[in-house]
Amino acid sequence: MLLNHQDPASYPTQMRFWIEDEFKDEKRGGWRWEQTKMTDPGRASRRWLAMAVAMHWVVLVGGEQEVRQQAEKRRPKAGSKGKVGRPRKQFHRPRGRELSCFVRGQQAISAAVMRGENLPMGTGVGESWPRQVYAVGKPPSSWVKKRKHKEERQRQRKSKQSEQKRQEKVQAQAHEAECRAQHKNARAQRTREQEEQRTRHREEKAQRVREHEAHRAQRTREKVSRTQEQEHEHERKREARRQRHEEQEQIRAQRQLWHEECARTRYQRQVRTQERVARQAQSFLDPAHPEPSRQANPP
Repeated sequence: MLLNHQDPASYPTQMRFWIEDEFKDEKRGGWRWEQTKMTDPGRASRRWLAMAVAMHWVVLVGGEQEVRQQAEKRRPKAGSKGKVGRPRKQFHRPRGRELSCFVRGQQAISAAVMRGENLPMGTGVGESWPRQVYAVGKPPSSWVKKRKHKEERQRQRKSKQSEQKRQEKVQAQAHEAECRAQHKNARAQRTREQEEQRTRHREEKAQRVREHEAHRAQRTREKVSRTQEQEHEHERKREARRQRHEEQEQIRAQRQLWHEECARTRYQRQVRTQERVARQAQSFLDPAHPEPSRQANPP
């Protein structure tokens, strides 16, 4: 990022990046916090406490090492004369640290462990806040190359995104046209199905009407047949009753004739009995006249 030293609004932006180094030290550049994958709050709190103590320790040791190195650089060499007067004001940004205090502290502690020396504890050394910020004059070639490469990637990404959007738009249009065609075909299919269903319903209704008419005609024929059978049955019964009545009349007439015959026979028998009794009485009264011979019965 190019910053203008004449723009006061760029000062907080430059000073803000001081705190970004701590994030790197806590994660991939130092304690590797992102690789723990912890989910238990109790374990994470203990881990943070250990990381805070270790961070404080290595920063103290690294700061002490840096102050010692800067003091050695400012110390005049033997036989050389120091510069007299006020130092010249710098307009360009001084060269930054080669190693951070965190890395210096880690290396110093590791070196003490490998040499078998006492572990350095470090001391806190105060550092004054910067009184001025420096503008970046000519950007380095690596930055320019990186910037061009980044712009090229952005152009490629935008071109790819625009091509992808165009293809998505074409696909969306094709999909919309296909959906419309499918909807049209589905609507035509539904129309045909409805027409076929209406035709089938009409045919079924006509078939039901025909079946109903045939069933009604069949019931009418069955009813007429039953009526005729009933009439025939009634006629047969009447004829049977008439025949029985005639037979009963004949039996009654025969019985009447038989009774009359029996009555006539009884009367004749009574008449003959009376005549025989009269003759017997007459014979008893007049013995001179014998009893006449029995004559046949009158017709």
